Amino acid sequence: IPPIGLIGWGGTHISYAAEFLTTAFHINYYLLCFLMAAVFCAIALVGFKYMTWVANLAVPVSIILLGIGAYKGLQEIGGWDALLNADPVGTPITVISGITLMVGTFACGTGGGSTDIQRWCKSPFQAVMVAVVTFGVAYVYLMLTGTIISLGAGTTDVVQAFAGLGMLFS
Repeated sequence: IPPIGLIGWGGTHISYAAEFLTTAFHINYYLLCFLMAAVFCAIALVGFKYMTWVANLAVPVSIILLGIGAYKGLQEIGGWDALLNADPVGTPITVISGITLMVGTFACGTGGGSTDIQRWCKSPFQAVMVAVVTFGVAYVYLMLTGTIISLGAGTTDVVQAFAGLGMLFS
């Protein structure tokens, strides 16, 4: 089942990349989806060496952009006190939908993120450290920064949130 979920995540990433480029540079969305899918497939076909190179660039850039976005979102909200009293944005969801979203996100992380890294671990201690970092640090960071960005921009759409915070050139 995890590979099926990860195919969906691949499609989501292709869509986000194409939407970002469409918003930033006004290029045809469908053409960009095709090109992004070709790039993703080409990188996967050439192997781990190139995926590692892309990850070594993309992960730090993502961490920095999320931090900047959260800072800008926090400024838009009006600070930490206002954040703690902020109303959610977007369409309200049921408790069941919320639980489903959290479990689904966690399951994709366990099925494709943490375990993919853990297979390279040389000891049980390294595997535990990977789990602690991926779920105790990275997952919390992603959820917290994503929430602050969403509240600050007033939208749950990732690309539109970054555009709303003035982080895209358009």
